[in-house]
Amino acid sequence: MLTEYNLELIKRMLKFKHLDMIAFGDVLGNQYRMLISPKTFRVFIYSAYKKIFTFIRSHGIHVYLHSDGHVMEIVDQLIDTGLSVLNIQDLINGIKNIAESCMGKICIDIDIDRQRIVPMEIQVRLKNI
Repeated sequence: MLTEYNLELIKRMLKFKHLDMIAFGDVLGNQYRMLISPKTFRVFIYSAYKKIFTFIRSHGIHVYLHSDGHVMEIVDQLIDTGLSVLNIQDLINGIKNIAESCMGKICIDIDIDRQRIVPMEIQVRLKNI
């Protein structure tokens, strides 16, 4: 039901001309692991993503997905949904892991790990005051 609702919203968006990309955001992982197992992702979320993203791509529009947290266990499934750009966090997923899993398959928009980097930067700046 939710998939069909989202598809209807997208159909309405497609009435606007000159769309290059439609962006989505989801929280699929936390700082250490997936919130659900890869198998559960496959059963409950993958098919919805695939249907929605394939529909969008069939209209020549790119699909951008941001996901917080650790998602390396499902990167292949995410790529298979038809995404154009995957925005995932660097330190949590590991730059080397991201490169090995995604290079040549999908555009990656690295999202900095604000829970580690920003607090550390603030601490450094406060020490220098």
